[in-house]
Amino acid sequence: MTNERVVINMKSSTGEQIPCEIVDIFEFMECDYALLLKLADESMVIMRMGIKEGKTIFRSIESEEEFNRVVEHVQELAATHGE
Repeated sequence: MTNERVVINMKSSTGEQIPCEIVDIFEFMECDYALLLKLADESMVIMRMGIKEGKTIFRSIESEEEFNRVVEHVQELAATHGE
């Protein structure tokens, strides 16, 4: 990922626009994920990425098991990079 700041607007389940900075994009277990920083409250979010009709889409990770594996992977990456 480049050092350029990339901000996207995510849409909540209620239709609210939520500005998020893309902190990192990574592959894990043959899937692509994005680590996002919500600018309003500076909380971190992990979303699964995909392609639909030629556009990148972000989806919630619905499986608790998958989510826990991805969080563990992100924590290992952060520990390796000293963040």
